[in-house]
Amino acid sequence: MQRGAEFTSPALVKEYLRNKLAGFEQEVFAVLFLDTRHRLIEYREMFHGTTDSALMYPLEVVKEALRLNAAAVILSHNHPTH
Repeated sequence: MQRGAEFTSPALVKEYLRNKLAGFEQEVFAVLFLDTRHRLIEYREMFHGTTDSALMYPLEVVKEALRLNAAAVILSHNHPTH
C-alpha cells in the first residue's frame, strides 16, 4: 500500500502490518498515520528494541502525528521471538 491507500477493515491493517513487520529479529514499534478517511499518510518504524522489548515514547508519536496533520494513528509492534 502506498500513500493515500485506504484502510477499510481491520483485516487490511493486519495484513499490511504483518507484511511490514515480518522478518525483523528485534522488536519494532511502528505507527500508521492516517487522514480523516483512514487513508495512509505515512508508515513509520519509530522505535527499535531488542529481541523481547522495545521502548516507545508517546510524546514522539504525538509530535509526529501533529507534524503530519494526522487525524488517526494505528500503533503496532511485532513479537520476533514467536
